[in-house]
Amino acid sequence: MRQINKRIMIACVAVLVLVAITLFVSKNTFAMQTSFFGEVEEDGTGCSVYNILIDIINTFTIGVGVIATAGIIAVGIMYMTARDNEAQISKAKNLFFNIVIGIITYVLFYAVIGLFLPGGFLNEAKPCDAPIQESDTTSSPGDSRNTSGGEKPSNSGATTPSGQTPVEAKTNSQKIALAAEKIAKQIDGRVYYCHKRWRGAKTKCTNCAGYATAVYQEVGLLPKNTYFAILGQDLQNSQDINKKKLNVHKYNQTISSLVKSGKVQSGDIVGLYSGHHTMIYKGKKNGKYLFYSLGRTSTPNGNQSDENNKAKLSAKKILNYKSSGSLRISYVISPKRNIVINYP
Repeated sequence: MRQINKRIMIACVAVLVLVAITLFVSKNTFAMQTSFFGEVEEDGTGCSVYNILIDIINTFTIGVGVIATAGIIAVGIMYMTARDNEAQISKAKNLFFNIVIGIITYVLFYAVIGLFLPGGFLNEAKPCDAPIQESDTTSSPGDSRNTSGGEKPSNSGATTPSGQTPVEAKTNSQKIALAAEKIAKQIDGRVYYCHKRWRGAKTKCTNCAGYATAVYQEVGLLPKNTYFAILGQDLQNSQDINKKKLNVHKYNQTISSLVKSGKVQSGDIVGLYSGHHTMIYKGKKNGKYLFYSLGRTSTPNGNQSDENNKAKLSAKKILNYKSSGSLRISYVISPKRNIVINYP
């Protein structure tokens, strides 16, 4: 009994120590950013202690799962081969108890990480690796990637013949939004959802990637008749991506952390880390993350179309898909900084 109490006490002390470390790191991560942990760009973005910690935690989680599984298999073998050997049976019981205590300790630690670490699954506080500017559906104050290439919205020097107030130039993300609305209206009530690419206004059916690539073709970021799709952690037809105009980044982060760090901005194409789905990020409003998203959710009945079910896609649903900040993203396709979209 004393041995059991001692183990429980050790586990509790370990959890308290991990809690203290996590609280300290979560409060000081922002100040700890340094090029020692990776390249830091001139604008302050780049690798950070936060990203290193996330990688370590993910590695530990996999390691704990492997060790626990191996331990339970060993316990089973010990029990099966023990027969009347009381010493071996006792050893197997002790090993099993230690495995359970270890799993409980790590689960508590992981819960604490989610509560206090910036970007954790229960805490959307900003991580440390970039100046933060959230995007919105009505404007793009965080569209910093496009400011160094001459696309910074400005009305300086603009004149109108009638002396009216000059109209402010649209940003790249606003131009992509216009194209997304145009393509959605072409699809509305005419096209149904299937696993085929978009091939212009005469297309009978299309999929999520077909819609996203059609929007980028519309604004000139992709050549006509090209197509790529984000399939979980894979990028299909990556050779079709115009590398002169587009950046491709691979992540395993939530949409909330990517938006807050400036790695995802309005108009960027994103793909789900788990599952086959490609969308265009629209912005954030009322705590929700909005996307231009074509799929089963954009049909009236929420079903995939087939020979017996050809429910036509709804533009209203395509243009107003909402999600929480926990949505995990694998790939981000975005316009390069020096690109100025000439559209419409």
